[in-house]
Amino acid sequence: MSENMDENLDIITLSGPTGETLDFYIIAGIAHEDKYYLILQPTVKLEELEEDEAIVFEVIEEGEGDENSRFDVVLDQEIIDAVFKKYNELLDEEMKKNK
Repeated sequence: MSENMDENLDIITLSGPTGETLDFYIIAGIAHEDKYYLILQPTVKLEELEEDEAIVFEVIEEGEGDENSRFDVVLDQEIIDAVFKKYNELLDEEMKKNK
């Protein structure tokens, strides 16, 4: 991801089960089948991911306010594919508008 693009993205910090934290760029939020997903990309290179690879998280509301949301990594490839398909469709629409 280019430095110029980095400046335009919001960052979210997530905590793991053992308390470790990791910052992610928020690439997109996508609604799919009555659920909400975030496409996030780590701000630092992770050994198990390619440099431009992103992760899909399901946002699970556990009360009022953003601080009560839980973010679960999506492992179901069909959901991942559907979320990225919607994301790519949104990108295509934006590109058409900007021509």
